[in-house]
Amino acid sequence: MTGGRLVSHTVVASFLVVMSGVLAVVLAGAVGSSAVQAQQSGAGERGTSGTPLRSLNVGFVRHAVGAWAGKIGDGSFDMATGRTIRWFPHDTDSSLVVALSSGRVDIGLIGVSVAAAAIARGLDLKIFSVICGVTESEGLMLGAGVAFKPGEAKSLHGKVIAVPFGSTPHFRLLESLRRWGGTLSAIRIVNLQTKQIGQAWSRGEIDAVAASQPLLMDLDKRGILVPLADAGGHSSLLVFAATGEFVQQHTVFLSRFIDVVARADHGHVGRGAAPVEDSTAFAPLSMLTGLSAGELVSAMGQYRPPGIAEMASNVWLGGGASAGIVEHLKATLDVWRWAGRLSGGDPDLVGSIALEPVQMALGYQR
Repeated sequence: MTGGRLVSHTVVASFLVVMSGVLAVVLAGAVGSSAVQAQQSGAGERGTSGTPLRSLNVGFVRHAVGAWAGKIGDGSFDMATGRTIRWFPHDTDSSLVVALSSGRVDIGLIGVSVAAAAIARGLDLKIFSVICGVTESEGLMLGAGVAFKPGEAKSLHGKVIAVPFGSTPHFRLLESLRRWGGTLSAIRIVNLQTKQIGQAWSRGEIDAVAASQPLLMDLDKRGILVPLADAGGHSSLLVFAATGEFVQQHTVFLSRFIDVVARADHGHVGRGAAPVEDSTAFAPLSMLTGLSAGELVSAMGQYRPPGIAEMASNVWLGGGASAGIVEHLKATLDVWRWAGRLSGGDPDLVGSIALEPVQMALGYQR
């Protein structure tokens, strides 16, 4: 590409083919085989042999912090579950899927579209809890030279759009282009991670970026933000998921984990946001995520789980084939297929639901 731009059209096309294969290999990789300790049945921190149980690793998307995240710093999760939990923020949920598949994290908070793609690729992933997201979390940032007509993908033809492949922003971009009547072969979509996007954007090597907060705010000073299409509740839905092996061996732990999330949200409702100036309450979470107190306050009212009773019903995880989450998974798989990212029929989506931890958590609250 001339004028100091990122890559030629030919190179981009080759690059996309290669990255598509890489992503397929990563998502279809063997489920992480980390050594899983015996299921804990009490509040202690030792197994039946008296040896300490290993700490558990939870990954989450950096900006998706609800009231539950406020319980990280005060040790509520550790006390309720009897386990030491380590928390790992990620810039994208696609990187979280890789961490789940390799066993580097035990639990991941990921977009339902990313979960669907991983399940379709053969990862034994179980969804055990739901966090409702907001469509404004992702957006399309356009460079000053892009004359985009709202709802018309043709105005993006020939442009280079950067996005982390396999992530929720990637899905939202594809979903939007589909609704806008886009032709993917006429648009150059390149796979860049968060830091690479910032660098390429500052050098003027890309025309647009599909990304999540807080990256959008960083780019906002030099671009025009366009909302992505809102195609329904699945567009930005977040779910907690773990491998089937982990769920089977840690059902009690997961039920207590869900209980902490629910109680944190219940305590947050109606309380009002803490003053932004009072950064003391947000200091641990701010250090962990890199988000300011103001950003945390803004996010905490947006990322909220449904009540446990509702989550256990067919609105979300209950009801087998009639479960709401199954419909969300199907809807996202249709978009991935349209974009040529997946082929074949639907996997066992009912089998990807772990209902028992939610049912147990519901019993704690009665």
